[in-house]
Amino acid sequence: MKLEIEDISTEEILDPLKNGAELYSSLTENFISEFVFYDKTLYEWATDLMIKIPSNKDLDLISFRSCLLKLSKNIQIASNYYSLASSMVDAIGGGNSIKKSDLINAIVNNYQVKGAKRPAASVIESMAESYLSNRNVSLSSLKLISLYLIVLINSLFLFFNCCFSSSDKF
Repeated sequence: MKLEIEDISTEEILDPLKNGAELYSSLTENFISEFVFYDKTLYEWATDLMIKIPSNKDLDLISFRSCLLKLSKNIQIASNYYSLASSMVDAIGGGNSIKKSDLINAIVNNYQVKGAKRPAASVIESMAESYLSNRNVSLSSLKLISLYLIVLINSLFLFFNCCFSSSDKF
């Protein structure tokens, strides 16, 4: 039995790769400009925490100290938001064992305690599903924010260390 190998052109290989790269670029661009956390997009966070690095010829003691102060401030800002996001991940994610049936029981009990007429079972089930769905979306977003901030903090610390390792000029 003879195995035939199909001829594939370069275009047949590259076209799907190019299309995938264009799609990835478009999604990334939209995500950077539209995903908002703590009232800023990823682009705004990157811009706000960006540090203008002076050229070697413009670097003097004053500009070096100014750069270190801005860097320290940015590390503090990013670290504070990271701590907040991490705490929220723990708070929301800590209840991973919550079951839909437990949530339905809690909703029903809440109506009974208040003496209020409870909605139809399908409405209560939808309320529970909505809560669980929103919780999962929130948890995913917070994990993404935490990851972004820890990468940012690590980058700032790396830059900070580079500044001190080259500080023999001062």
